Amino acid sequence: MARQHLEADWPPHEDVRVFPLLKKDTLALSCRPLMRVQDPACVTRLAHTFALATAGIMLAPLNFPGTAYNKAIHAGKSLRFDLLPIIKRTKKEIMENKDMVAKDFLSRMLLAEDENGQPVMKETEIGNTIITKLLASHESSSTMITFVVKYLAEHPNVYERVLKGTSRVDTLAAAHLAPPLLPHYSLLLIFEACSAADH
Repeated sequence: MARQHLEADWPPHEDVRVFPLLKKDTLALSCRPLMRVQDPACVTRLAHTFALATAGIMLAPLNFPGTAYNKAIHAGKSLRFDLLPIIKRTKKEIMENKDMVAKDFLSRMLLAEDENGQPVMKETEIGNTIITKLLASHESSSTMITFVVKYLAEHPNVYERVLKGTSRVDTLAAAHLAPPLLPHYSLLLIFEACSAADH
């Protein structure tokens, strides 16, 4: 999926503004394990509203019309409103298929029950929890990847070593050796290349 985003969003630009594109891409990536949302139109709508909501989070809480904080409050309400149909659809799928195994975070929250067999959370609480998870995965991942891309762009020798390491990971993947360990191995190669460049 990451390759699809890179191929779709990055090539048309001569100068790439990495952080905004990564914010969009990490939100799309986060929507899959959290809610099984893959529809590009739905992700685009969520991304636009989410961007408005996050833009006002770190600013002074001046709730006057036209301020970023005021726009963030309205965007947060809109985001909750946009999540409710997704929550209701998933809840309906669970009700229709009682033997359903939770494949995403949303399904797990909907299936969670207390000792009396009652749902642990209301739909609005689930929506708030999903927004919190999206925010946590969105900002930190986008920032970290942006710094890695910047570092690799500034240090071509490190980029070459990472590229060689990635080829080794692809070779291991082709040989089907320890697939669960491949992402960790890939990160180790990147860190190894970065630390070797610093010496």
